[in-house]
This record gives sequence, structure tokens and C-alpha cells, in this order.
Amino acid sequence: MFLVGALLRFGFVTAWLFHLVACMGSFIGFLLWNQSRQQWIGNKRNRQRNKPREPRLSKNVTYDSLLGSNKPFAKPVPLSEMVDFLGDVWEQEGLYD
Repeated sequence: MFLVGALLRFGFVTAWLFHLVACMGSFIGFLLWNQSRQQWIGNKRNRQRNKPREPRLSKNVTYDSLLGSNKPFAKPVPLSEMVDFLGDVWEQEGLYD
């Protein structure tokens, strides 16, 4: 729609230049987004895919012993493991069906 309005108002060459500048802006935005994304996800070659790891939480850990204080964990707990733990606790307490 913008291209048609610009074409009628400014002529073909000017409208084409406006369109080209708009497309380049989108492309540059995509390149910057992709660069940020690559920095965030890291290099795929260095990652080990689906490598089974030892659970960080012991089997006899309780909600209070794990989350009863504001001390940081000694090692990071993977999100999937924490979700499984909380789901089990909430299910036992009748908070999650």
C-alpha cells in the first residue's frame, strides 16, 4: 500500500527507492536479530545433544530443604528437573491435577 501511494505521489523511481530502503531496513534488522540469537544460543557444534546427565536434585530432597531459604543453589538445577520436582510436590499436596 505504501508503495502504491508513493508511486502515485512521487513517481516510479522515487517510490522504488523508498521501497528499497524499507526492505533494507528490515533485512538489517533481521541480521542484527540473528547475530544476537547466535550469541545467545552459542555454537551448536560445541553443544552435546541429549547427553544424559546425573540429576542435580537427590531423590530424598524436600520442598522445604530445597526452597525454604534464600540461599543460592551450589550448582544450577536444569529447568526440566525443577519442573518435574515442583510438579511432583504440588501433585502430592493436591495443588496440581
